Amino acid sequence: MSFIVTTVSPETVVQVSDTRHSSLANQLPIDDDLRKTLVVRGRKTHFVLGWAGLATDVLRLHNTGEWLFKALFERNATELRIEDIALHLETLATTHFASLEALDKRCVFVMAGWQQSEPFLCTVSNYCRVLNSVSPGAIQTSRRHHIPSVSEAAVAASKFHGSIQRFRDITERDYVVNVMGDFKPDKLKRHFMGLESLLKKRARASDPCHGRSAFSTTGTTFR
Repeated sequence: MSFIVTTVSPETVVQVSDTRHSSLANQLPIDDDLRKTLVVRGRKTHFVLGWAGLATDVLRLHNTGEWLFKALFERNATELRIEDIALHLETLATTHFASLEALDKRCVFVMAGWQQSEPFLCTVSNYCRVLNSVSPGAIQTSRRHHIPSVSEAAVAASKFHGSIQRFRDITERDYVVNVMGDFKPDKLKRHFMGLESLLKKRARASDPCHGRSAFSTTGTTFR
């Protein structure tokens, strides 16, 4: 089981990801700890980046965490907007992952942070596709926020695709919870319900998790 939990609000961004290296064939842990989260503090954008999916190739010559750090560094990500970073990751990952020897090449990168003081959530993946994204200037429905739907494929596509989602008419109490990865939703749902309760109460990090509320957080994706 490997997943990324990301919460985004006008004031805070928190991302949690595991560091375990597991075999795709039998799901058993491998004696390795992996870098699965990076923090980028740039001139135009600040964000955290987590990933889940293919960690190493057959010969263990590829390490996704190391490749990701190198790709961002060589493209000088600290000087770029999130739109440019996402586009570069799409191109670089499409080329690089095509060269890897692996049975399952599915991978997803999740970036969350701020650009010009506005929070965003960005995904780049070769198996997760946002089907009905809406640009900030597009005509909206009566709903305050648009909730995109996400399609997840059983096999990796030949190309990586990115999507950036932002809030509409954001207030200080708005938040989004995004969960990506490989796990059973029923097993973790009660924990996410507790997380939602804390976010609604604007609880401090030290507060215990109490209460159960309807799980209806914006932009949450289960696999």
